[in-house]
Amino acid sequence: MTAHANASSILVDLVASVTRACMAVTRNSTTAKTSKTTTTA
Repeated sequence: MTAHANASSILVDLVASVTRACMAVTRNSTTAKTSKTTTTA
């Protein structure tokens, strides 16, 4: 039971960190696109 609870909490942490990383990457790519557009304009 305890091991299962630990595993599920680790899984939740993993999913949360992956989601955060994906959001950061998306934000970075959009920022890069906007900065490129501003430099071109």
